[in-house]
Order: sequence, then structure tokens, then C-alpha cells
Amino acid sequence: MKQWRYLTRLHRSAVLKAIARHLRPAEPLQHLKELQLAATEGWLLSSSEVEGLIGYKPRVKKGEQQFTRGSFSFVRSGSIGNQSAWKVVRVN
Repeated sequence: MKQWRYLTRLHRSAVLKAIARHLRPAEPLQHLKELQLAATEGWLLSSSEVEGLIGYKPRVKKGEQQFTRGSFSFVRSGSIGNQSAWKVVRVN
């Protein structure tokens, strides 16, 4: 963090804007398009892929095999490596 002190205010502002640009999604609805594509194609997604798309770790209640988030249900369908595999189903 020492280097941070030596940056001018203008440079710090530019660095922060660049970081924010990368953290902000390019298209706000992109994750929904990707979920729709996964549902349509019948792809299985790993837990980390689901987490990246919906923003939190997928979890099911005890004794259940699926959970719903918004317009999509996620059904546990085996495993991918050391993670659960999830089938995405569009809820109408």
C-alpha cells in the first residue's frame, strides 16, 4: 500500500475508475441470458459457475434437490469434479 500514497489524486482516481469498470458487468442482464442459454441447451453448471451467475453459493434445504432464484430453478444433478452439478430450469 506504500505505492498507493505516492500516486497523485488524479492517478488514484483513474485507477479506481478502471477497477470499477472491470467489476461492473458490461451488460446488467447478461447473467440472465447465460442462465436462459444453459436452460435451453440443458447444460450442467458447477456450483462455482452458478455462484458467479446468481451472486451467491447454491444451497438446497435438507431433503430437497432444488432451489428457485428469480425465474430459474436449479436442480442438483450429480457432480462435476468436487462440486455439485446443477441443471437450470426456466420457471414460467
